[in-house]
Amino acid sequence: MLPLPSNKKGQVSFDFIIAMLFLLLIFAFMGQNVLNMAKSFRDSETAEHAHAILDSFENYAIIAYSKDITINATFEPIGNLNYTIMLSNKSISVNSSTNIIFQPETDANGDYVSIKCNNVDNSVNTIPLNAVRISFGDFTVSKDEMEVNIR
Repeated sequence: MLPLPSNKKGQVSFDFIIAMLFLLLIFAFMGQNVLNMAKSFRDSETAEHAHAILDSFENYAIIAYSKDITINATFEPIGNLNYTIMLSNKSISVNSSTNIIFQPETDANGDYVSIKCNNVDNSVNTIPLNAVRISFGDFTVSKDEMEVNIR
């Protein structure tokens, strides 16, 4: 016995088109998630570099204070990302290789570490004396409890 002819020849191709459109929609959502994840990964890498810079900054200040020596440190931009180091009443823009001098000093208010640099902006900040912040424009990373006062 021969099979009866079917009138559903167009149905198979229509189902195939619907399935392909559904797969394209799923791949579009997955691609968007991958792009968002890549951006988040890049931001987290930048934040990790900023924390490393803050740790180095704090270590230089602590060594200068505890050993009573003057330290000349060089800070570089992170790849092509420039950043600004903000502390007490100073802002230091790191656009290229920047030398920062950590010098222990004493005044009537006690001992502290003085920060000197050739491109310091002595703007008025409201940052406490034992806090340092790095700003990338989009976000800021901070270290708010340092061991020594910095001015």
